[in-house]
Amino acid sequence: MQLPWRRDAMVLGEIVVIAAAATVVVVVVVVVVVVVVVVIVVVVVTVVVVVVVAAVIVLVVVVVIVVVVVVVVVVVVVVVVVIVAVA
Repeated sequence: MQLPWRRDAMVLGEIVVIAAAATVVVVVVVVVVVVVVVVIVVVVVTVVVVVVVAAVIVLVVVVVIVVVVVVVVVVVVVVVVVIVAVA
């Protein structure tokens, strides 16, 4: 036969074990959520950086092409003007 205080101690022990298990579950869930959020943020930042770098590269290429075209047009115009002036 168990004494009443022993039975209460067993119940209290079970409550402590359940509370500890619940705490562990909550901590694991919080850690998983934090890790998922960090991974999502890293992926989004990486995509944004890649898009910005690609846009800058395209802009530089377009500017170089425009400058080359302008230089070629200016050289052709100058050559034509010189030829017309000499002739």
